[in-house]
Amino acid sequence: MKPAKSPSAITPTVPPPSKKAASPPAKGNPGPAEALPMPHERDQAVNMTPDAKSPKVEQAGEDVKRGVKDTSSGPELDTAYKKLKR
Repeated sequence: MKPAKSPSAITPTVPPPSKKAASPPAKGNPGPAEALPMPHERDQAVNMTPDAKSPKVEQAGEDVKRGVKDTSSGPELDTAYKKLKR
């Protein structure tokens, strides 16, 4: 008859959980939900818009001050769309 195996020989040992700090998630992988900001926190963040002004917005502001006529086709397209929709 064979001798009985001890319980430690039958049960596999699992290493204890690591105590080192978690590394930051890779780009495109947000990681755990605790690391994500809440929607209101994102809305109130001061770093949501760049500090540099957009050149296109600057040019538009200068054009308005000088009285340059709007050359977009928005109003004409709106009229054509309304005619087609009838």
